[in-house]
Amino acid sequence: MPIIAKRASSTFTPAPEGPQQAVCVDVVDLGMQEEQWGDEPAQTKHKVKLVWHSAEIDPETEKPYVISKRYNLSLHEKATLLKDLQAWRGRAFTEAELDAFDLEQLLGVNAYLSITHRVTQKGTFANVGSIMKLPKGMDAIPVTAGYVRACEKQDGHGPGWTPADEDIPF
Repeated sequence: MPIIAKRASSTFTPAPEGPQQAVCVDVVDLGMQEEQWGDEPAQTKHKVKLVWHSAEIDPETEKPYVISKRYNLSLHEKATLLKDLQAWRGRAFTEAELDAFDLEQLLGVNAYLSITHRVTQKGTFANVGSIMKLPKGMDAIPVTAGYVRACEKQDGHGPGWTPADEDIPF
């Protein structure tokens, strides 16, 4: 029996550029991944992905924009994850937190993201330029109803929406 692969059509619209409120809806353990930089030998690093839903709604899908960023799973002093988390929290980590910080604590936490676009031959991608603590006086938004975390998916469709919403590529 043949297994046919087809070119996927995408209607994915990246989040608009600029500052916007978002809520963390998922922390995805991507496992050990090999990465290569220039002529350096390949290294294997533990990766995670943080996923946010924007307060802004995509008018075409009537759903929040999805924004994500990948990180090395490290709180080393030079790690981007540490820098972003400290900016998001508005304070440095304690020594105890540096020894073991559960990223699951981020679920449902609001942030103020600065979104930039990167245009490639494959399309336009929304990148998280910076993360800040939600400004005082701004009301938090809830986690989007119907969102199913990647670790809870049983159908193999990947992280994100329930199967009825699988038209959004992740």
